[in-house]
Amino acid sequence: MKKNGFCRAAMAGTALFLSIAVFPSQAAETGPGFEEAVEDTYDGPESPLEAAKPADKAMEAEPAKTSGGPRKPAEDASGMADGSQEAPSSKVTETEPEETTVPGRSYGTFKISAYCGCEACSGGHLYTYSGAVPKEDHTISADLDQFPLGTKLLIDGIIYTVEDKGSGVVENHLDIYFDTHKEALDYGLQKVEVFEAVEKTQ
Repeated sequence: MKKNGFCRAAMAGTALFLSIAVFPSQAAETGPGFEEAVEDTYDGPESPLEAAKPADKAMEAEPAKTSGGPRKPAEDASGMADGSQEAPSSKVTETEPEETTVPGRSYGTFKISAYCGCEACSGGHLYTYSGAVPKEDHTISADLDQFPLGTKLLIDGIIYTVEDKGSGVVENHLDIYFDTHKEALDYGLQKVEVFEAVEKTQ
């Protein structure tokens, strides 16, 4: 009887020893006082995502600091803020064209009338006898036997070119072209000295 009791006590002690020796981690985890033995001293965030949130909120809450007021755009060497260059101011002075034609010999005093391109004056023709378009202060009608086409005549300081002819324009009669019928009527019929137009020699 005593022998059997001793054997049972020995077996129980062996089992307890094996449970502590072979499985020490399990014994520590499941043993009494585990929660008190392990002290939680970590105060940081539970996950990396939560760790990033406070920094993001701080950035959103605090606006970026700038020094001073709004910045002016940088000026380049030209002095313009946007880089464009201002065109240099240059004053163009208008000069009178140099006279290249001078009066030559006098053809005498002519009877000079005026006409335009209307139906009443020239039958509505758009071109002169030479084929050129008539121009004011340029075109004149003459007796082609006296002044061939292209002849330059100087009348009252204006150089005219013979480009046209007319049935009533003969001998000492010339007909000056105007752009409008009113201008032609205003000119009327005049007696003016006519000169040869001569190119000025240098």
